[in-house]
Amino acid sequence: MTITHDDLRQYQNRKMSIQSMQDEKEWIYGKVSSPNGRQTTGGFSSSPSDPTAMKVRRVEKLDNMIREKQELQLRCEQYVDDLPDGKLKLALRYRYILGWTWESTAQRINGSTSYQSLIKMVNGHFDAQSPKVPSYKRTQFDTL
Repeated sequence: MTITHDDLRQYQNRKMSIQSMQDEKEWIYGKVSSPNGRQTTGGFSSSPSDPTAMKVRRVEKLDNMIREKQELQLRCEQYVDDLPDGKLKLALRYRYILGWTWESTAQRINGSTSYQSLIKMVNGHFDAQSPKVPSYKRTQFDTL
Protein backbone atom coordinates (compact mmCIF):
# COMPACT_ATOMS: atom_id res chain seq x y z
CA MET A 1 0.00 0.00 0.00
CA THR A 2 1.26 3.43 -0.92
CA ILE A 3 1.27 6.27 1.56
CA THR A 4 -0.56 9.35 0.33
CA HIS A 5 -0.30 12.97 1.35
CA ASP A 6 -3.67 12.60 3.06
CA ASP A 7 -2.40 9.60 5.06
CA LEU A 8 0.32 11.84 6.49
CA ARG A 9 -2.07 14.75 7.03
CA GLN A 10 -4.29 12.47 9.13
CA TYR A 11 -1.41 11.14 11.25
CA GLN A 12 -2.13 13.32 14.30
CA ASN A 13 -5.88 12.64 14.07
CA ARG A 14 -5.23 8.88 14.05
CA LYS A 15 -2.89 9.31 17.02
CA MET A 16 -5.63 11.05 19.01
CA SER A 17 -8.18 8.47 17.87
CA ILE A 18 -5.96 5.63 19.10
CA GLN A 19 -5.60 7.37 22.46
CA SER A 20 -9.37 7.85 22.79
CA MET A 21 -9.98 4.17 22.01
CA GLN A 22 -7.40 3.15 24.61
CA ASP A 23 -9.13 5.46 27.11
CA GLU A 24 -12.46 3.81 26.29
CA LYS A 25 -10.94 0.37 26.89
CA GLU A 26 -9.66 1.50 30.30
CA TRP A 27 -13.13 2.85 31.13
CA ILE A 28 -14.71 -0.47 30.10
CA TYR A 29 -12.22 -2.43 32.18
CA GLY A 30 -13.12 -0.26 35.16
CA LYS A 31 -16.80 -1.03 34.62
CA VAL A 32 -16.16 -4.78 34.51
CA SER A 33 -14.47 -4.70 37.94
CA SER A 34 -16.20 -6.30 40.87
CA PRO A 35 -17.36 -4.13 43.78
CA ASN A 36 -14.24 -5.01 45.79
CA GLY A 37 -12.07 -3.53 43.01
CA ARG A 38 -10.79 -6.74 41.41
CA GLN A 39 -11.38 -7.60 37.78
CA THR A 40 -13.96 -10.28 37.23
CA THR A 41 -12.42 -13.39 35.72
CA GLY A 42 -15.42 -15.65 35.43
CA GLY A 43 -17.08 -16.70 32.21
CA PHE A 44 -19.83 -14.77 30.57
CA SER A 45 -23.13 -15.56 28.98
CA SER A 46 -23.36 -15.79 25.23
CA SER A 47 -26.64 -13.93 25.33
CA PRO A 48 -26.52 -10.88 23.03
CA SER A 49 -27.97 -8.74 25.81
CA ASP A 50 -25.42 -9.82 28.43
CA PRO A 51 -23.56 -6.60 29.49
CA THR A 52 -20.24 -8.35 30.07
CA ALA A 53 -20.35 -10.08 26.68
CA MET A 54 -21.18 -6.76 25.01
CA LYS A 55 -18.20 -5.13 26.73
CA VAL A 56 -15.90 -7.96 25.69
CA ARG A 57 -17.04 -7.61 22.06
CA ARG A 58 -16.53 -3.84 22.25
CA VAL A 59 -12.99 -4.26 23.60
CA GLU A 60 -12.21 -6.76 20.82
CA LYS A 61 -13.52 -4.30 18.22
CA LEU A 62 -11.48 -1.48 19.77
CA ASP A 63 -8.38 -3.68 19.75
CA ASN A 64 -8.86 -4.37 16.02
CA MET A 65 -9.41 -0.70 15.20
CA ILE A 66 -6.37 0.34 17.25
CA ARG A 67 -4.22 -2.30 15.53
CA GLU A 68 -5.29 -1.10 12.05
CA LYS A 69 -4.58 2.53 12.89
CA GLN A 70 -1.22 1.69 14.46
CA GLU A 71 -0.21 -0.29 11.37
CA LEU A 72 -0.98 2.71 9.15
CA GLN A 73 0.95 4.95 11.55
CA LEU A 74 3.97 2.65 11.28
CA ARG A 75 3.72 2.57 7.47
CA CYS A 76 3.64 6.38 7.43
CA GLU A 77 6.74 6.55 9.64
CA GLN A 78 8.54 3.97 7.51
CA TYR A 79 7.62 5.85 4.33
CA VAL A 80 9.15 9.05 5.72
CA ASP A 81 12.24 7.24 7.02
CA ASP A 82 12.86 5.63 3.62
CA LEU A 83 12.84 8.91 1.66
CA PRO A 84 16.24 9.68 0.12
CA ASP A 85 15.81 13.48 0.28
CA GLY A 86 16.90 14.54 3.77
CA LYS A 87 15.17 17.93 3.70
CA LEU A 88 11.88 16.42 2.54
CA LYS A 89 12.21 13.71 5.19
CA LEU A 90 12.68 16.34 7.92
CA ALA A 91 9.79 18.45 6.63
CA LEU A 92 7.39 15.50 6.64
CA ARG A 93 8.56 14.26 10.04
CA TYR A 94 8.29 17.61 11.81
CA ARG A 95 5.06 18.71 10.14
CA TYR A 96 3.01 15.52 10.06
CA ILE A 97 4.49 12.99 12.46
CA LEU A 98 5.42 15.41 15.23
CA GLY A 99 2.54 17.79 14.45
CA TRP A 100 4.61 20.99 14.25
CA THR A 101 3.33 24.06 12.42
CA TRP A 102 4.81 24.90 9.04
CA GLU A 103 6.46 27.95 10.61
CA SER A 104 8.16 25.90 13.35
CA THR A 105 9.19 23.27 10.81
CA ALA A 106 10.74 25.93 8.56
CA GLN A 107 12.53 27.49 11.52
CA ARG A 108 14.06 24.14 12.47
CA ILE A 109 15.05 23.16 8.92
CA ASN A 110 15.85 26.49 7.24
CA GLY A 111 16.53 28.75 10.18
CA SER A 112 13.68 31.06 9.16
CA THR A 113 9.90 31.06 9.41
CA SER A 114 9.47 31.29 5.62
CA TYR A 115 7.64 28.04 5.04
CA GLN A 116 6.24 28.47 1.51
CA SER A 117 9.23 26.73 -0.08
CA LEU A 118 8.74 23.72 2.20
CA ILE A 119 5.06 23.48 1.27
CA LYS A 120 5.98 23.65 -2.43
CA MET A 121 8.60 20.92 -1.95
CA VAL A 122 6.15 18.62 -0.11
CA ASN A 123 3.31 19.25 -2.59
CA GLY A 124 5.70 18.72 -5.50
CA HIS A 125 6.78 15.38 -4.06
CA PHE A 126 3.21 14.09 -3.78
CA ASP A 127 2.12 15.65 -7.10
CA ALA A 128 4.93 13.75 -8.82
CA GLN A 129 3.67 10.48 -7.32
CA SER A 130 -0.02 10.89 -8.13
CA PRO A 131 -1.23 9.55 -11.47
CA LYS A 132 -1.89 12.18 -14.09
CA VAL A 133 -5.55 12.43 -15.03
CA PRO A 134 -6.21 13.49 -18.62
CA SER A 135 -8.24 16.65 -19.08
CA TYR A 136 -10.88 14.62 -20.89
CA LYS A 137 -11.70 10.95 -20.99
CA ARG A 138 -12.38 9.27 -24.28
CA THR A 139 -15.44 7.09 -24.46
CA GLN A 140 -16.47 4.43 -26.92
CA PHE A 141 -18.70 7.02 -28.58
CA ASP A 142 -15.73 9.25 -29.44
CA THR A 143 -14.55 6.73 -32.04
CA LEU A 144 -17.85 6.29 -33.85
